[in-house]
Amino acid sequence: MRLKIYSALAIIIIGLSYFSFAEDTQQEGLQDNNPKMALELVQNQGAVVLDVRSQGEWNAGHVNSAHLIPIQELQTKIDKVDELVQGDKSKAIIVYCQSGRRAGMAKSILLKAGYKNVMNLGGLSDWPNKKDITR
Repeated sequence: MRLKIYSALAIIIIGLSYFSFAEDTQQEGLQDNNPKMALELVQNQGAVVLDVRSQGEWNAGHVNSAHLIPIQELQTKIDKVDELVQGDKSKAIIVYCQSGRRAGMAKSILLKAGYKNVMNLGGLSDWPNKKDITR
């Protein structure tokens, strides 16, 4: 009898842990890695484009309309993001880096700061219109 009770409790605990973990890891925001949507948001809604790479990477090439805030400075420069979106936390923000890893971290930081529509584009090479890239 005790074995059944312990087994049932273990199953309940594991189930609750799973759902709690799944909820915590789910991110809101816009669909990631969608270059076509990113370009439409910039052209039609004035989405803000953030480059979270280093100054050296920026100097080597960047999206013309992008604003540079390196990932290691993002948390301390959230006020700059607020200026870029003019206080509208629902305004679309497109974030990119070199491969998408730092952009993913930036998306998490921005969502935790209350921004609602954030997209991890991936890397600079994912930008759909190569004419928009300064080299």
